[in-house]
Amino acid sequence: MFQRYSVVALAALVCIGPGCDDGTSGLATPFLITDTVMVAAPLPQNASLPTALDIASDFGGSVGGGRFPEFNEDADDWDFLVRVEDGQIVLVPGEAAGIPERGSAITPPIEGETFESFREAPGQATFVRDAPIAMVEGQVYSARSRIIQSSCFEFAKIEPLQVDVVEGLLELHIVTNQNCGDPRLAPVE
Repeated sequence: MFQRYSVVALAALVCIGPGCDDGTSGLATPFLITDTVMVAAPLPQNASLPTALDIASDFGGSVGGGRFPEFNEDADDWDFLVRVEDGQIVLVPGEAAGIPERGSAITPPIEGETFESFREAPGQATFVRDAPIAMVEGQVYSARSRIIQSSCFEFAKIEPLQVDVVEGLLELHIVTNQNCGDPRLAPVE
C-alpha cells in the first residue's frame, strides 16, 4: 500500500520542476483516441439523433461522441452544440451558447493541413469560444474540450466527413489526446 502511494506522489512531483514548462515534458507519447461520430442539428427529422458533440475521451477507448443536451444525464457532458445557421452546419462552443466559463473552443479551418499531417493543436489565441464555426467537408479543425476533471482540457483534431445541411447531419472523424493539456495530436516519431 505504501509503495503505491509513493509512486503516485513521485509521479505528481515529476511535473513540478522547470522541465514541465511546455506541458508535454515527461510524456512518452500522446494517448490518442480515434473515433467517427454522427451528430445532427435539432430538426424534426433528427429527433432521435444527438444534437451536441463531446470530444473528451471517455477513458474507455472512445470519445464521448454524440450527446443529448436536453436530457439531464447529458446536460453537462458536451463541448459543442450542432446547429444550422445561415445555410451552414456549425459547431457552437458552450460560451457562444450562453454557458459562461465552459472552456470548450474550436479553431477556424487549419490552412495547409490534412488530417494526417496536422500534428499539434495551435496556440490558445487561435481557438474561438464565443462564436459558431462552420463545418466544411475535408477541412481540418482543432478543438479544445470543456473543463473536465476539475481543471483539465483535452485537445482534438476534427475532420468533417459528411456535411448535409438539408438533413442537418454531420459526420466527423475525431482524434482526441486523452492526456490532460497535451496538444499533440499525432504519434511521436
